[in-house]
This record gives sequence, C-alpha cells and structure tokens, in this order.
Amino acid sequence: MSNMLLISLLSFICLATHLALERNPGHPGVIHGAIWLLISLGYTSVQTEMDVVSTRTIIVLIIGILVFSIGIFWGGEFKNLNLSKPGSNRRYFPIQFVIVLVSAIGLALLLGKAFEYLPINRGTSWLAWYTSLRSAVSQRNGSFGLAGYGLNFCFAGVAYLILYSRRERFTPWLMLCITLALGFAIFSTGRTYLVLLICMILGTAMPRRWRTRALLLLLVPLLIVMVTWLAGRFDSTSSSALRSSFELHAKMYSISAVGSFDYLVNSNFPQTWGSMTFRTPLAVLQSLGIPVEVPELVQPHPPTRIPANVYTVFSPYYRDFGLIGVGFFMLLLGTLHGWVFRQLKAGIPIIIVANALLFYALFMQFFQDQYFSLMSQWIQILGWTYVFNKLQPLPGTANRDRP
Repeated sequence: MSNMLLISLLSFICLATHLALERNPGHPGVIHGAIWLLISLGYTSVQTEMDVVSTRTIIVLIIGILVFSIGIFWGGEFKNLNLSKPGSNRRYFPIQFVIVLVSAIGLALLLGKAFEYLPINRGTSWLAWYTSLRSAVSQRNGSFGLAGYGLNFCFAGVAYLILYSRRERFTPWLMLCITLALGFAIFSTGRTYLVLLICMILGTAMPRRWRTRALLLLLVPLLIVMVTWLAGRFDSTSSSALRSSFELHAKMYSISAVGSFDYLVNSNFPQTWGSMTFRTPLAVLQSLGIPVEVPELVQPHPPTRIPANVYTVFSPYYRDFGLIGVGFFMLLLGTLHGWVFRQLKAGIPIIIVANALLFYALFMQFFQDQYFSLMSQWIQILGWTYVFNKLQPLPGTANRDRP
C-alpha cells in the first residue's frame, strides 16, 4: 500500500468532519481536506511515474495537515469582532473613477517597463515577444520596479467594486477594473497572478447557493492547471504533443511538489532559522541598506522524476525549524483561517478581502507557500481595501455577504 493513502485517509476524515459540522462546502476545513485528498489520490494513481514518498515525509505531511485542521476548529471558536457596522457616516467620494484611472495609469507604466525590458523589433510577433518577456523579467528578479505596485492597487479595486455591486448597485466601472486587472496579471508574467485574481473574484462574489459554490470551488484547481499549461504552450508548435504536454503540466503543477518536498526532507539541507519564512521582512531590511542575507524566492529544480521547483506549503517552515516549525506555523495559519471565516458574519470589507486572499493561499498549499512569501502583497491589498472603504464606506449588509 502506498504511503500516500495514509494522507488520503486523514484528508477524508478532516473533510468529512468539517462538512458534517459546518455543512458548507466553502468552509476552509472542507476545502483543505478536499485539496489534500485529491492530491494524495492523484499521487497514488501515478505512483509508478513518481518518486516513492518516504515515511519521514509522510509524518511531516500528517502533522501539517492535522494541526492545520485543528487550528481551523480552534479559530472558529473565537468571539466575533465587536466593531461598528460598515457604511456608517457615509459620504460621497468618486472612488470608482479613481480606482480605474490609477489602475489604467499603472498598467500603462507597467507596459512601458515591459517594452523597456524587451523592445519589439520589426517582424517580431506579439506571441514571440510575450514568450520572451517572462525570461526578461526573471533576469530582473521578476520586478517591474514601482510600476509593479499597480497590480495590488487594481486587485484591491476589483474586490472593493465587487462588494459595491453586491451591496449597492452594479457599476460598469467593475468590468473596466477587471479588464485592467487581467492586463496586470498577464503582462506581469507571473502564472499565479491569474489564479490569485480568480480566487479574489470568487472570494468576494461567492454565490449564496451551495451547489454553485461547490462547482466554482472545483473549477479553481482545473483553472490552475489550465493557466500554467497554456502559459507553457506559448512556445510549443507541435499539435501532436498536445495531450502529453497537458498530462505533464497537470502532474508538474499539481502532484509533483510532493515529490520535491520529499527530496527536501531527505536531503539533510542545513536549517535556515527563519530566513525562508520571514524572507519579506529581510528583503525590506536589505533594501534599507542593512546587510542581511535574503534567500532566493525561486528555488532550484530537484533531481526527481518530474522535477518542479515548488515544494508545497510546508517547505519554508520545515527548512527553517524542522517538524516543530511545520506544526507551529500550520496551527497558526489554520487558526487564522477559522477566525477570519467566522468574522465574515460581520460583513466588514477588509475581512472579506482577507478571506479571499486566504482562500487563494489555501488552494495553493499543494504547490508552494503563499502565506508568508506574499506578505508584502497581502499588506498592500488589504491596505488599499481599507483606504477605499474609508474614502467611500460601503453600506452594511452583513447577511448578504455571509458565506
């Protein structure tokens, strides 16, 4: 029997328990159990093509999954926030126009930077230019400089305008903002930006009928695979390789991270004592001129059967503090998920957006850590959401936003 079947059994127990107690397929405990159930069963089904996962790695996975689920229970028991209802002291501010205008300017600046990184020569097709743009941006550590900050502003704007449309009335500015956000996601060349945008839209515009929620939740993993596969197909010309390319990308961007993590666990890498988990604060200190060492965000490809340079959500915590680090941080993150989900009843915009961001990070657990590694992005998106709601407070309709 494959060791991964133990993960399947544990994941099913977590899923069934949360579903029985909450009766909500959108609950983080249900989503968490479903994700690891699918990943573990998928890994088992193609075991002959993958590396055998060691007992040591299975123990780490069991601890991480179990304490995360326990944390969700714990966080859900905390008291609700006792804050004034959103929308009090309402006043008018042309926030919709400002969001779209600033986002449009930001996208124009980002495109200008992209053309600076990679000029278009005569005879070069747009497809060939875009295919090379990702490499050009990677050579600059994936940064567009100040122009890149417009993405977080625009994404926060999408979330705010969705809440405005749900609580007040539909606004055409929303469609313009989503279009600009798609432009940011595409030309920033980060494959996960599209997934983040999709999860933010789903997290803020989640329908009330549970069947519709369940269908949308099942579509997200498929979208993750499709986005990464299509991105990889830009430079492929052979139509006969379409099926094999899809299968390879499906394995590479879904289950192969488990094999990469197994390689990490059994390679006796030296502990990094917090530099992987807290990379963002270290990068800020380095930018201020303080001599600190910042680890590379993009990790090397391991020598596994299907090499993928992603190592699941557990990687930075294990590299930093071993099994104790996995247990502590997964318990902390699970508690945060449970607490934020319970606070949704208050209808506070920044909590709803925070839940959408956690929704994205939760879906990406099988891929890589998107909690601490994106700390700067989370702060920016939540900060802009707070500013938007301060400038033009949304009406308080907590029941309508209830998951």
